[in-house]
Amino acid sequence: MASSLALIMALLTFQQSPVISEFMASNSDTLVDEDGDSSDWLELYNPSSASIDIGGFYLTDDNSDLTKWQIPSSTILNAQSYIVVYASGKDRSVAGQPLHTNFKLTSSGEYLAIVQQDGSTVAQEYSPQYPEQYEDVSYGLCFDPNISNRESFFSSPTPSTSNGSGSAYVYNVTSSPSLPTASDDIIIEASIASTATATTTTILQYYYYYYYYYYYY
Repeated sequence: MASSLALIMALLTFQQSPVISEFMASNSDTLVDEDGDSSDWLELYNPSSASIDIGGFYLTDDNSDLTKWQIPSSTILNAQSYIVVYASGKDRSVAGQPLHTNFKLTSSGEYLAIVQQDGSTVAQEYSPQYPEQYEDVSYGLCFDPNISNRESFFSSPTPSTSNGSGSAYVYNVTSSPSLPTASDDIIIEASIASTATATTTTILQYYYYYYYYYYYY
């Protein structure tokens, strides 16, 4: 009974506090900042039905330093709306201007959290660390259709908009033989990126095309 009550309270808190709904730790050409740089970025989302001033909240990539970077006062996040913060290391914190943390994100995986104004209460976190990240693929929380605490990769990043339901990120796909005949067995190998939420089913579809060449005399 006590554990069920704790879970309910955690979900209620999650639905009322701002969250890091999406982030990209290996940005090549998905999004550029005001300097024209492809900085890493994270997206904050307000899941509540009222606007909130997120000024005074903290963002951190270090669980031993929960007050690493503070969001400036008078940063209003409207109900069910988003704001992008660049994780560039440029340390810019002027309300109404593009925001930049004093840290960058690590593509190999690290801790990431948003912390309440008291500097000690974690509003939401990727703990103990988010998984390895891939170029121009984002990671975050799924919307099913409302935001949930289920994590996933997003091959089509959506900064400042809903993430959708997410999917497994499949890479390093190879097949052999390279030119199979009708009688050959085809071996397909692929890597599936790990997430905090287990991947239950992944469907790989193989398409093979025959090319015909016509010669005219």
